Amino acid sequence: MRLTSEEAGFLDTTPIKEGKLVDFVVIGQLDRAVEFAEKFWTDNISCPKQTARLSAAIHSLFLSLNPQALRFEQFQYVYMALEACFAMLRQKHKNGCNTNHAQRLSWMCEKLAVSIPTWAAIDVEQAKKTEVSGLRNDAFHEALFAGEPFGFAIEGAGSSQNLVLEMQNLTCRILAGILGVSDKEYLKAAVNNRQTHRVRVSS
Repeated sequence: MRLTSEEAGFLDTTPIKEGKLVDFVVIGQLDRAVEFAEKFWTDNISCPKQTARLSAAIHSLFLSLNPQALRFEQFQYVYMALEACFAMLRQKHKNGCNTNHAQRLSWMCEKLAVSIPTWAAIDVEQAKKTEVSGLRNDAFHEALFAGEPFGFAIEGAGSSQNLVLEMQNLTCRILAGILGVSDKEYLKAAVNNRQTHRVRVSS
């Protein structure tokens, strides 16, 4: 299904089957879910860049879910979605954030009462980096992913961890939190699985 009337249809198409793009389904009053988005728009009517960031974060998340994308592309798309989320929260908390890339994910999680994944926690022994920020730095500054040129390696090979999936799930939780969802069961749920969660928005 097309989302806009722009010429580049491959950029704005989306599946219409539930559970293909996010890890939750809305339980309760669906019109209440729409109100969350409307409130974000009205609250930020004087700052159009905020609403553009929300669209950009969702769009980048969706791009990361394209099955034709290579692993490093999926990582970069979902990382940029998280960066857009950070920009939105930094705008909201204007005087409360002087963080580097390694600190940003844990800062967002703390602000939104989202559980911090282990790969987003700062490792003091690794020069205050996180697993994700290390991958990001190599990819953005050295064209390396998991120690190899793009496309020749994937992160976590030989382990049970699916980092990109977990980042996508975390992005869903952070976006929900930014829009005002306060379902603690969802926000605190583990991100290391393909489970579909119920999100209550009726209260």
